[in-house]
Amino acid sequence: RLGPERAFMAFRAGFTPLLAARPVVLVGLACTDAGSLWEPGWVPLLASSPLWLLAGWGMASTLLYFGVKRASGADHFLTEYRSMPMERRGAFRWVPNTMYTLVFLGGWALALSAGSRATLIAAAFAHAAIWVHYLCLEKPDMEHIYSDGKGDLAQ
Repeated sequence: RLGPERAFMAFRAGFTPLLAARPVVLVGLACTDAGSLWEPGWVPLLASSPLWLLAGWGMASTLLYFGVKRASGADHFLTEYRSMPMERRGAFRWVPNTMYTLVFLGGWALALSAGSRATLIAAAFAHAAIWVHYLCLEKPDMEHIYSDGKGDLAQ
């Protein structure tokens, strides 16, 4: 058996490159496919600025309050993270599941700013895929980890 700490390290060894690949792929697509929907410029950048701001707020809240280790799944492996309360600071106070709800808006913002059809499709796929991941894996685990014993997530 690996034990929780080693299992988490092994998980992160696979998780981190996949996490980093998403924005790299999206930026690459935006650069190579820019202008396939409309010409990039100030108007698309301004129009997409609410999405950029929401994604930035979500990312800042994740980094400042949630932490990289916890965001990469520590609560699924390590007891000390399982006993932590649900995060309620920053964007987490106002938006349920901030990472999946807000941070992934950055892909949409990039696609709209660049006017890139391929990036728009990839951002839509990535956002849909992360929600499938949440509904099939994260949510059942969170209900188990953070349950108040009645099937509801503890507040």
